[in-house]
Amino acid sequence: MMSGTVVSILLEAVQAGAAFSLRPDGVAVSKPLPAPLVAKLRANKPAVLSYLATRPRCSECGCPIVEDVRDWWNGEPVHHACGLQAWEREWKVYAPHREPAAA
Repeated sequence: MMSGTVVSILLEAVQAGAAFSLRPDGVAVSKPLPAPLVAKLRANKPAVLSYLATRPRCSECGCPIVEDVRDWWNGEPVHHACGLQAWEREWKVYAPHREPAAA
């Protein structure tokens, strides 16, 4: 079982807008994070790598999904934002003549 500390650190990073991708030499983070958060991630690197390796991958971007999977696209797990982008992409393809309703 993974430490709740590692999960909370990763969730904190996700809330800051980060996405993670596993690389042969470690983990890549999609955006700069505050120095204290980077220090926490580095201090727990082996556990972070182990946890991310067990998580489902987003079918749109391929990155591990840190948070609980709650969104699906074509039967596959996706990040919430990736699912929205996929929906918008498909909407434009299959209904280009439709305009969103005015507010």
